[in-house]
Amino acid sequence: MPLLQPEERIKWRAVVASGVLTAKLADQDMEAGRVILRRLTWNLTEESGNCAFGTPETIGEISANHSQLASEFAPILISYIHPIGNFLEYEPLQCGALWGLGRLSQVSPELTQGAIPLLTPLLGSPDSNVRGHAAWVLGYIGTSGVIGWLHPLLRDEDGCVILYQDGIVQELSVAEIAKKSLDKIHK
Repeated sequence: MPLLQPEERIKWRAVVASGVLTAKLADQDMEAGRVILRRLTWNLTEESGNCAFGTPETIGEISANHSQLASEFAPILISYIHPIGNFLEYEPLQCGALWGLGRLSQVSPELTQGAIPLLTPLLGSPDSNVRGHAAWVLGYIGTSGVIGWLHPLLRDEDGCVILYQDGIVQELSVAEIAKKSLDKIHK
């Protein structure tokens, strides 16, 4: 399955294609689009026994491509970073949920505003990828109220965050991401 590819380019092409194709399917048959998203959310449960790499990213991409599905599934995507919700404990899956939230926030930030109180604690994660992705999301949905949370990260040169954006896999420091996010908020 392409979502499980260790090669980043292949994985991200599969995520983007899934988003576009599922949105087109939902335009013709909304319930068929919902079924795909329900199956993806099932993959993230322990009971499924599935390897869920790429799943939260795909949920975010589908949501970013279809407004009706986004309004229905945004709360579920947010629940993956909620400590008393469906919190994904494994850091690579947390990054996937954060990326999905960021992608949805690029087109519908009003659907993810409620995630801000859940994102700010993740800025203190011991995992630099989690910190970087949380900062990235806040750049799209943040308000002036999150500036104080992002400023300390301007000195965070720890680790190299792998971030897919605008068709490119990038390696950035947490500090670089925080600066870009602050620039977006200040605009």
